Amino acid sequence: MFRACLLDNIGSRVSAPGSKSFFLQLMKTYMSAKILYTPDNPHTRTIIEKANFTFSEMGYVWERIRLAAKNGYFQVPQIDSLDMSLLQLFASAYGIELNGLGSTSNNVQMLGRLIAENGDCLSFDYFKPVEDERAAEKIVLSEKGYAPLASVVFTNVPDDAGEIPAHVEYKIRQEIDTVQNPRWQRHRYWRPGPENSMWRLRYKFFGFIFLQDMIDRGITEVHANETIETTGMFLQMFPYPCYIFDRFSYTISNSMPLFMTLAWIYSVGMIIKTIVHEKETRLKEVMKVMGLTNSVHWLAWFITSVVMMMITTVLLVAVLKFGDILQYSDPTVIFVFFFVFTITTIMFCFLISVFFSRANVAAACGGLIYLTTYLPYVILTIFEENVQKPHLIASCLLSPTAFGIACRYFARFEEQGIGLQWSNLYTSPVYGDEFNVGGAMFMLIVDAIIYGLLTWYIEAVFPGQYGVPKPWYFPFMRSYWCSSRTKRIHGNHDTQVYRVLGEQGVELEQVDSPATPTDANVAIEREPRHLPLGISMRNLKKVYSNGKVAVDDLSLNLYSGQITSFLGHNGAGKTTTMSLLTGIYPPTAGTAFIEGNDIRSNMDEIRSSLGMCPQYNVLFDDLTVEEHLWFYAKLKGMDSELIPDEIEKFLANSQLIPKRKERSKFLSGGMKRKLSVSMAFVAGSKTVILDEPTAGVDPYARRAIWDLLLQYKPGRTILLSTHHMDEADVLGDRIAIIAQGKLCCCGTSLFLKSQYGSGYYLTLVKKDLVSHVRTRALEGESDPPRRDSDDDQSETSSRSIDEGVSLGDSSSEIGELSTDYDKPSQLSLTAFIKSYVAQAEMVESVGTEVTYVLPTGESYGGKFENLFEALSQNLERFNISSFGVSDTTLEEVFLKVASAASIEEEEEVKSSYPTRRVSVRNEKSKFERFKLMFQKKQRSVGMESVEDMNEASGEVMIEEDEEVEDDIDDVFRAPRIQPKATGLTLIKKQFIGLLRKRLSHAKRNRKGFISQIVLPALFVCLAMISAMLRPPVGLLPSLKLTTTDAIPQPNNMFFADARKSPSGKRLADTFVNPPGVGSHCISLKCSQERLHFGKGYATVPRSSRYLQSCSCKTGAAECSDKCCKYPPPHAPSDTGDTVFNITLRDYDDYLLRTTKEFRKRR
Repeated sequence: MFRACLLDNIGSRVSAPGSKSFFLQLMKTYMSAKILYTPDNPHTRTIIEKANFTFSEMGYVWERIRLAAKNGYFQVPQIDSLDMSLLQLFASAYGIELNGLGSTSNNVQMLGRLIAENGDCLSFDYFKPVEDERAAEKIVLSEKGYAPLASVVFTNVPDDAGEIPAHVEYKIRQEIDTVQNPRWQRHRYWRPGPENSMWRLRYKFFGFIFLQDMIDRGITEVHANETIETTGMFLQMFPYPCYIFDRFSYTISNSMPLFMTLAWIYSVGMIIKTIVHEKETRLKEVMKVMGLTNSVHWLAWFITSVVMMMITTVLLVAVLKFGDILQYSDPTVIFVFFFVFTITTIMFCFLISVFFSRANVAAACGGLIYLTTYLPYVILTIFEENVQKPHLIASCLLSPTAFGIACRYFARFEEQGIGLQWSNLYTSPVYGDEFNVGGAMFMLIVDAIIYGLLTWYIEAVFPGQYGVPKPWYFPFMRSYWCSSRTKRIHGNHDTQVYRVLGEQGVELEQVDSPATPTDANVAIEREPRHLPLGISMRNLKKVYSNGKVAVDDLSLNLYSGQITSFLGHNGAGKTTTMSLLTGIYPPTAGTAFIEGNDIRSNMDEIRSSLGMCPQYNVLFDDLTVEEHLWFYAKLKGMDSELIPDEIEKFLANSQLIPKRKERSKFLSGGMKRKLSVSMAFVAGSKTVILDEPTAGVDPYARRAIWDLLLQYKPGRTILLSTHHMDEADVLGDRIAIIAQGKLCCCGTSLFLKSQYGSGYYLTLVKKDLVSHVRTRALEGESDPPRRDSDDDQSETSSRSIDEGVSLGDSSSEIGELSTDYDKPSQLSLTAFIKSYVAQAEMVESVGTEVTYVLPTGESYGGKFENLFEALSQNLERFNISSFGVSDTTLEEVFLKVASAASIEEEEEVKSSYPTRRVSVRNEKSKFERFKLMFQKKQRSVGMESVEDMNEASGEVMIEEDEEVEDDIDDVFRAPRIQPKATGLTLIKKQFIGLLRKRLSHAKRNRKGFISQIVLPALFVCLAMISAMLRPPVGLLPSLKLTTTDAIPQPNNMFFADARKSPSGKRLADTFVNPPGVGSHCISLKCSQERLHFGKGYATVPRSSRYLQSCSCKTGAAECSDKCCKYPPPHAPSDTGDTVFNITLRDYDDYLLRTTKEFRKRR
């Protein structure tokens, strides 16, 4: 162990705040450290002895000084007259403050005491032998106080060597922080500025170069067998031209890729959102239904996005260039690069958009995905030294990563003060880097192509909720690229039915026709085969992912020139069927042919002549009425010259001329529906699908839409769904009713009424009982006709109350007459009617109305006429005030068919199905009984007793069913009124209710949970992983001190012999003659050819145009390169290096002017 004494004092100063710690640490290192060497044998000891000669001499002198100080020689009084400079220099080396010392004598005496007391601490015996290299490593690792300065390992001087080898190889090992990292011989990329920092000159400040000189001198003296005293070591910094130290460029170089990537994140989110918004609001599908092809759709989005982002690009280039961020780069290069990235980013947005169906979610996730694809660049930056060109190419498949890599090259070119130009587009500022900005731009173009192809393929195979998916192998299908002109459908109808298809070259083969129903309960009228067939559905079926069957084996034909009304209850499958026909949904099974084209494979051809009006308004908010019609006319390929007349025609027919310049978002609901219908018919659509076109409009607008449909019906196949029975009856040439996705019946309105109607309804209105009693009272009649029906009695009482009739004293009379008033009516009237129409049946008798059904088959032979004439003559006989006849309504047919289908679905089989009129009138009877009891209860409120109520009403008490009475009791039962919470209690209840509501929402909102909980944690984890990633350290390679291992290659060396001595000439010859510079070619025998300096020009012409000085006006050196056209004498070395003799040149001037030419190569 070394003695502590003075070194401990220095150590305390090293750790003291504000001290010159580095210099004190350096002093401590040199004063305390040892230099280990191995192996320890006579040859190595001889070399070390020669190398340590200087320190031995210094040790001898120091020992004499120490003895003198110990013997008191520094106590001489005359010492006051000595110069203080040497004393101060010596004392300052030990960190001793001499200020305040009284005199030179005191200073010298103090120095003498210091040397006497601490002289033993300073040792000049630096070298210490060790057994081997492993032992030296153990000493280095075990020393806690003062580690060895270095270790010298002789690799080819073994113990049994007879003599020292001519070529001695040795290693100098020092702590990694005190020498240059072997991996960083030179910076991978060049920055302006000299290598004058202490950190870059560690080989000098920490003694490496001095130790190397000592060992080399020792080896030389051993081989020469003489002491070398004349040759010394002299260091001088290399000359460097003027440059700009742009701290901003150095700082921004690392963050510029991130800032540039973030500059586009908002644009990315907005593009994705607007694209998905069209999908979310179904605008995209409606446009595709109207004839828009997929390629045109994406091309339009591409052009729109390019125009919008081009504005951003121009502004960004202006900011970067004129804001002196990229002040040296060519602005056209910057613009082209950003333009390429813009195109790639747009294609990237297209690709992301196909995976989403909600605009807001797509915008949020799109921005995150865009930022996530930038993370590989961060990892590449961390592992920059280990990254090769294939890694960069693979990572550039993510466009933000490729953009970040290119921005890094931009920043590094800016650091060098040259910027990116067209001339260095395909070069890298980093030595050995085979990648560059040109390669990154090429990869961005490749990315754009890949993203476009993926968008095309994924959208075709996985179109999402709407659209018909293509098979995964569709790119290899010939039919996809070469559309066939011959379509094939199946059918066994007469060729006249398929006249239109036959004109198109369609071949018909055998298949079951929907005109022949397989189910006996399905009534289908004979089809109009004289008309062209427009739509033919064949066993169409749609099953959703949850297993619900929306359309079940539906077969139906629709004909041109007709409106087919499509009826069904909510959820019956009407909209789904229309979506299958328009290609919004793909069929699970079966198919349909529209104008001879199969919906499974020829949807593009179908949509060229297809018009659709969905049940919701699919309009562009910021387009006017006129612009909507123009747009959809263009989608269907209408000539521009014909469009204005077409627009005027539809505006006039739909009564929208006053609103032609109005934006759609300001239109009323009825106007929007009329516009939607007009859009479906515009440009001559042959097939029109209308899904509840009059839903939510007023009667006037509905009538206008009816007129529009009737006007444009000829030559078109129109499928109309509606919930208005009168609309279906008026507009529908044929009516199809479906339930549970199955066809229930199809035919004309008359056919359906004949199939499902019960006949004609004869309704007779009997005279009112109260008016009859009054008549008798006036006429003095005593025996009014009697009636037996309790319901009629109730109805009479009800009417008395409703009409404000005061019964008064007639109450008792009414009670007496009510029993006999109806008695002959039920029997005699029925017998009378059956005498004319034998199959007539009474279906209900409610109040003063009696209804009979007259079968349709009895209408022949004048039976109805005779009955009506007889009734007219016997009105008084049967107490009838009037009568009328009505036919079966379409609503009755629909309810009967729908109820039958519902009963069949629920497997509740009944023997008969009541008609609509029976059910409705039964419900009416129940309602009237409810009304009667309600009025009685209302009148009884406030009465003191039941007797008072009876006296006041004077009504005949009738028996009501318990259900109605219970309902009335519920109405008049006093509600339980609880006190309402107020103040803090109310706030607490509201808070609890709101908290529970949001908790329920959070539990069911999986996307919200993922976006709010999972994604933030995931991104934090990714950030932490990226921050923790570090390249593997491992063992550092040894650096061989020879020019052949210095990169880049080849190297250039310069020498000058100002004295032109013979020894200088011999030294210069050793540079170019074998073995050349260094020891690389000693063992390899690279070449034996002897060379000399005979090439080049020793001096340049003295003309002033060749001797112009370098200019620093721009901040960087601008030197004429004409001097470099006349190189000095030079010759290649045996090692491949070029040696230049600049003896006759101005050394500094030549080296300054050739800085750019020999950058990183000298």
